[in-house]
Parts: sequence; structure tokens; C-alpha cells
Amino acid sequence: MVAELSRKLLREIDAGNETREGRLKRLEFVRASSQILDLSFEAAVMAGELDVEMKRRAKGWGIADSIYSSQAMRETVTARLPYEMVRRVDAAVKRDFSKP
Repeated sequence: MVAELSRKLLREIDAGNETREGRLKRLEFVRASSQILDLSFEAAVMAGELDVEMKRRAKGWGIADSIYSSQAMRETVTARLPYEMVRRVDAAVKRDFSKP
């Protein structure tokens, strides 16, 4: 998710809506106010599979949605999520990704 935010902020710099200093400040805020989870190889593979499937079904689905959902399917993850994200995760977990 940090990579996706970093990419978006770089696009904002290119568009003239953000500065490099502002980008670094925002990324540091995310680091200070978030819990960064390690992503296992298995969860990353699952996230890639989920991303391909969900992009067919859900407009605006991003890789961060897939990473979070793959983690949620593999273990208990607690976080405060916006309703829209909860709805997307609910839709994603309807499919059993544990089988090859």
C-alpha cells in the first residue's frame, strides 16, 4: 500500500500538485501512524491472483485492495476500514482462494 501511495504522490508531483518535500512528509506520516505488515510470498501470490480476478468484477479495485484482502484471508487483521473497503473485502472473500 505504501508503494501505491508513493506512486500516486509521484504522479501528483509530475502534475504540479505536490512537491518532493511534501511527498516525503506524507510518506513519513504514513510510516509514523500505521502498522506496516510483512507480506509473505504466499500472500503476495494470492494477492496477484485476487487482483486479476477482482479487476474484472470491481471498478477501481487496486493492488492494495488485493494485498489487504489476501492478508485478511490468511490471518486475522484488525484495522479501521472505510465502508467501501469493507464491502470490497466482503466481495473478495466469497471466492475460496485456498485451493489451487
